Amino acid sequence: MKSICAIVIAVFCNCIRRFAKRAITISLLVFAFTQTPNVARPKDFWVTTAEATGPGSLYQAARDVWEAVDQPGPHVIKFSVGKGPVTISPICTVILSINGGRSVVLDGTTQPGYTGSPIVELDGSLMSGCSDLIDSGDFFRTGAGVTIRGLVLNRSPGAAIRLSTDNNVVENCFVGTDITGTIALGNGTGIHISDGRYNRIGGVTPQARNLISGNAVGIAIERLGSCSQCINDTSSNYVIGNLIGTDATGRHRLGNEDGILVVGAAKNRIGGLEPGERNVISGNLNDGIRISWRSAIQNVIQGNFIGVDATGTNRLGNGRIGVLITHPGNPAAGASSNLIGGLVPEAGNVISGNGAGVIGGGVRIVESNTAANLVLGNLIGTDATGKQAIPNVLSGVFVRSAPNNTIASNVISGNPVGVTITESNAMQNVVIGNRIGVDITGTNALPNTGPGIVVDNNASHNLIGGTNASWRNIVAFNGTEGVQVGSGTNNTIIGNSIFSNFGLGIDLGNDGVTLNDADDSDSGANYLINHPMLTSATSSDNNTTIAGTINGQSRSIFRLEFFSSDFCDPSGFGEGKSLLGFTSVTTDGDGKAAFVVNLSADVSLGHFVTASATDAAGNSSEFSRCVAVSTLTAPPAIRGLKFSGQGLEIVALPGGSGIHHLEATANVRPTIVWTTLTNWPAGLSPLYYFDAEAALFPQRFYRVVTP
Repeated sequence: MKSICAIVIAVFCNCIRRFAKRAITISLLVFAFTQTPNVARPKDFWVTTAEATGPGSLYQAARDVWEAVDQPGPHVIKFSVGKGPVTISPICTVILSINGGRSVVLDGTTQPGYTGSPIVELDGSLMSGCSDLIDSGDFFRTGAGVTIRGLVLNRSPGAAIRLSTDNNVVENCFVGTDITGTIALGNGTGIHISDGRYNRIGGVTPQARNLISGNAVGIAIERLGSCSQCINDTSSNYVIGNLIGTDATGRHRLGNEDGILVVGAAKNRIGGLEPGERNVISGNLNDGIRISWRSAIQNVIQGNFIGVDATGTNRLGNGRIGVLITHPGNPAAGASSNLIGGLVPEAGNVISGNGAGVIGGGVRIVESNTAANLVLGNLIGTDATGKQAIPNVLSGVFVRSAPNNTIASNVISGNPVGVTITESNAMQNVVIGNRIGVDITGTNALPNTGPGIVVDNNASHNLIGGTNASWRNIVAFNGTEGVQVGSGTNNTIIGNSIFSNFGLGIDLGNDGVTLNDADDSDSGANYLINHPMLTSATSSDNNTTIAGTINGQSRSIFRLEFFSSDFCDPSGFGEGKSLLGFTSVTTDGDGKAAFVVNLSADVSLGHFVTASATDAAGNSSEFSRCVAVSTLTAPPAIRGLKFSGQGLEIVALPGGSGIHHLEATANVRPTIVWTTLTNWPAGLSPLYYFDAEAALFPQRFYRVVTP
């Protein structure tokens, strides 16, 4: 005797259906299935009529798939409704429920006349009381999956496709447009993934690409977590190879209101390393991609064009932000640990041309718990070659009130501002290894029209550059300052290449050159820390000697960095193109420290040397006054000896480079022991030393040694 296996209650429709001028109400369908051996071969289920219900309809095919418990999968719904384009107007949701773990394929490419673009249209405009056009509807979460292929899906009041299950595929569909892919016929949401995993939207081949445009939301990937039967983990979904916000050519605007929303969902991937995985996410009214809520972690955005057309060379901007990581209205629920870009060139996104008027930008990371996100290896404000500007509105990267984010190895050029870090909770952000104001080669000008980097509104404890050579930012050719610290403290600016900016290389307080004060006790941006004062710079034979002083608070430790530049800034202070080296000094009880530094570097005669100072708390100064480099070829020579009863005065003429030792000995017989009396820096002034012990020796010999 056959045993009853399951009784499944599926609500196919809760709405009033009007068909053939008669009202048909279907509120509840109850099916009883018996357990039978899977001995029959798979069968296809054909749609042969454009009618909403009845024999040969899509509704009937979906119902037949559900009832085909004795048929092994996959079950394929095929179309043969005349030849050429066909429009079907469902009066309620088509639920592709999976019975017994078998997969289902809804394949519009089987319609006669199909040549590559979908020609089977599902028009949701006649739906009444129902929400979504297609629902994967796997109440058992069997994991077998649904494939939806080759359909035009439009005018649904809810989602065109809702995937609340795992292992589904949507490919080669037009979602939110007409059959030509050029006219918007939007849905509420194009594709909505809610509490589903391992779903793939699109593919790596042109035949798998979806066009998702004209909707209120193009794609929503959302963790709902509101039903006890649902797996509370919308993760590991893939959005690859799609056009989102453009027409079918990828070159013209046909925007969704928002391109992609990731709400509370983790570990999803948008784009990838292969060229075929690139999404074009452009032309949308608001944001290209928005990631929000605290459980939205470890999502990856790679290899996409965001704000440019499919060629990567023309502006097709999203109306507000290219990529926004946030949680509006709830600062404590920001998204964290998401990756925009990657370590290899193929992972970088082009994020350019986004924003309109005074609203917008390339990448925006905001709110106090939006932390530990990484923006890595992208082209922000340029075309896909990295050599032509396609500006974002406002900043290329904007960080507001968000801590511990990293902006690394990007080209951020062509924008009004390169990078902005603002407001008091924007702490411990790291800006390293970027090219800001130059093209991808790092040598040609591609300026941001304003500052390269702005730190303002009491943003503090941020790092720009670093002690590792690979952390060096190139900040050059920008329209105003290289780095502008308007307010905030403990912002560290070290190890960078800053040159050829229209304004100061580093400006504390956004008010031009800040002159040193006597005890360096003032307040303001980075406490307006004093810069070093250089007195000389000489160079020859791959050695450069720099002398000067610094004045700060007493017993303070400073890291002094020294730079060379081809030109001195018109202000006379800065900039700093090439890092020559660094040293550490400690001020005395009066807050003063003198230094003579010999660096293994060669600086051409007539070039300039500058320096900056960073205290132990991480406050960095502006650049010092420029000092022109001189080259001295001969070592110092002793030219005068004047003896008195108190000792011997020694006078030497300047020469050479580096530090010179004045040494003395009492005899010139073997073995000679020379004693260093003093160290003389290279310079342009005569050198003096008074030997108070000379009278103690019957004879005394002197020499000058250059190491």
